Amino acid sequence: MIKNLFSFIEAPVYQGQKHFGASLGPSFIRQCLIDQNYNFKTHSVVASQCKVSPSFEIYEELSYIVEREVRRKQPVFIAGGDHSLSIGSVQGVLRAEPDVKVLWIDAHGDINTKISSLTGSIHGMPLAYLIGEEILNEEWFSEYLKPENLIYFGVRDLDKAEKLFLDKKKITHYSSDDIRKDLTRVIYEICDQFKNSKIHLSADADAFDPLLAPATGVPVANGLCYQQARQLLNALVKSSDIISYEYVELNPQLFTATQDVFRAAQIGIDLFSEVLRQQKESVYGSYDRFSYPAKSDLLHQNF
Repeated sequence: MIKNLFSFIEAPVYQGQKHFGASLGPSFIRQCLIDQNYNFKTHSVVASQCKVSPSFEIYEELSYIVEREVRRKQPVFIAGGDHSLSIGSVQGVLRAEPDVKVLWIDAHGDINTKISSLTGSIHGMPLAYLIGEEILNEEWFSEYLKPENLIYFGVRDLDKAEKLFLDKKKITHYSSDDIRKDLTRVIYEICDQFKNSKIHLSADADAFDPLLAPATGVPVANGLCYQQARQLLNALVKSSDIISYEYVELNPQLFTATQDVFRAAQIGIDLFSEVLRQQKESVYGSYDRFSYPAKSDLLHQNF
């Protein structure tokens, strides 16, 4: 058994987008963690939700669970669920650590407002709420994320309004092209900006190339490979403190082959292993996943 005890928070949020299967991601990840002998205590969000008229009650409940677990000073793994859950998770972290930095590993900006959104889906709006661009008049929603405390890694599908907003607020963002051109520079700049800070890491499955993480609702080509994110986390844990982690948008109902879901889930688990500062060998081995031919099986034979 892996000795590091951590809090595992199941947040089966699906109301922020169109696929109900996103709600199944947390239980799938939990079973993978059990099968791999991780040591954790589970906490579950159970508030009601509705796609037709989204309820913010589920985000409120999640915020209090996250705040409580962060204050206990144990590693926190939040499993989603769609990315709208960050309205609650990051709010909880902010109440415990008001100056927390947020690393957003995602193909999308997730910073649209209700007016600027082309789809109306809340999973494309969590950062607009957290920064205060979209107003949420709820007593529990009391803290806001400073734009200078946010960095994007791997973003490559921004709406026009999002691009304008990032430039206006001078929010640091690195596209997958930036990362491929000079990963060393990108890592250095992120570590320098977040040096000696407490960090909340929010990773979306669609940040990674669809060849590697296909079981997600809004895949975008030209994505990250695993080793790019791994190298960043290995550097960050040496200069800062990642106090909470979330992995979102895994959808076990979206797959071509059964292994697609395991691939997408395992990336999130392996990244959390880096957060735990453990050198536990990934089931994929130590090689970059893009070193394999596109049609080959990327998984260890155990899957």
